[in-house]
Amino acid sequence: MSVVFDIRTLFFFGAMTCVVCAITLFNLRRLHPPSEAAMRWAALAEAWLGAAMMLIALRGALPDLLTIPVANALGTSGPVLIWAGTRRLVHVEPRNGVTVAAILVLVGLQFALGTSLDMHAERIALTSLAQGGFALASAMLLMRRRGIDPALPLRWAIGFSSFFALVHVARLLHLAVRQDVDVRPDGMIGGSLVMVMVTAIFALAPMVYAMVILGLVYSRLGGELRQMARSDALTGLMTRRSFFEEGREAIQRMIAKRRMPVLMMLDVDRFKSINDGHGHTVGDRVLAHVARVLRDSVPEGALLARYGGEEFCLLLDCERMREALDHAQALNAAVRSSPYALTSRRELQTTISIGIAFGPAEGSSLEALLITADRRLFDAKACGRDCVIADDAPLELRRVGPMRTGTLSVTPLSPDDKASFATI
Repeated sequence: MSVVFDIRTLFFFGAMTCVVCAITLFNLRRLHPPSEAAMRWAALAEAWLGAAMMLIALRGALPDLLTIPVANALGTSGPVLIWAGTRRLVHVEPRNGVTVAAILVLVGLQFALGTSLDMHAERIALTSLAQGGFALASAMLLMRRRGIDPALPLRWAIGFSSFFALVHVARLLHLAVRQDVDVRPDGMIGGSLVMVMVTAIFALAPMVYAMVILGLVYSRLGGELRQMARSDALTGLMTRRSFFEEGREAIQRMIAKRRMPVLMMLDVDRFKSINDGHGHTVGDRVLAHVARVLRDSVPEGALLARYGGEEFCLLLDCERMREALDHAQALNAAVRSSPYALTSRRELQTTISIGIAFGPAEGSSLEALLITADRRLFDAKACGRDCVIADDAPLELRRVGPMRTGTLSVTPLSPDDKASFATI
């Protein structure tokens, strides 16, 4: 079925849409700093394509040189800018030389076709080859981000680029089978319904492209904000809030699988003395240092968080109490053997005290285990620090010193240890 439609009106509204999209993308370019360059290029591509459509919309009011070769040169090379922006969006090396060369070649070819409307089929073929090729190249670049960017918006971006490439393939095939394009000087175009639909898709494509880019950038920003809310800014560990949210669910899963939830409260020994003697800046660095040591030493799958101040929480599942004690011993040893380097020649010895609670025997909720582990951490500090307390025996009968061979060394409290209650 052959139809006649007014391409000027269609492209006028398309040009207005491009202007709005270009302004929006440019104004939001600093929304996500890692994507700022990509947003700039996306805004440039929108303006570029908008100029092409506006020149076509003004066909008859402007010289043919502007409304035919110039307009088609801009429209044909617009996806080159989209491809250049996509390279920045996926953080691969920009190819400015390729971008400029491709634009110059496409502009030269469009001018070589002259100002005659009789060459419209050749212009369509050139446009489809260029736009479809660069759309496919953009889709392939976006595929590199699978598993990195949020899945849904990335699929939309890949799908849009792939669909745009397929539309151009279909357009070329249709053009090869049916030479039915009739372009008139008054801006009216006659052709099949397929050609009308394809033209309408091209007019709407820049708006969809802007939505896809914004969706992907917003999803990246949202993911980073969620990560910031989950991570402690100083240590990079889970925040207390995230630990509570995930810890409650983890404990219930462990109990359902008949595993032993083990909660450890860990505290950096004599941290107040570090702050007083070396300043809070050094204190912060010591905390970050200890956090790195702990993160490298905890078993895979364990939940490690900064609970507050110089305290940390660790939740893991074990089969036996001895396994939990071995993990605690390893943490003690790791921190003790990793002093913080104040300078190239001076080191600051760091140690931690640990209190352990075992579920479900000592509590089937995170809150109950925290109370028990915190009480035993207090006992560990009272016993002289740099040790592990895992039960509620009277302090006078125990002192779980640095565990060396997996056995508990028990010694009575000294007067200094008893006096330490006031300075913990």
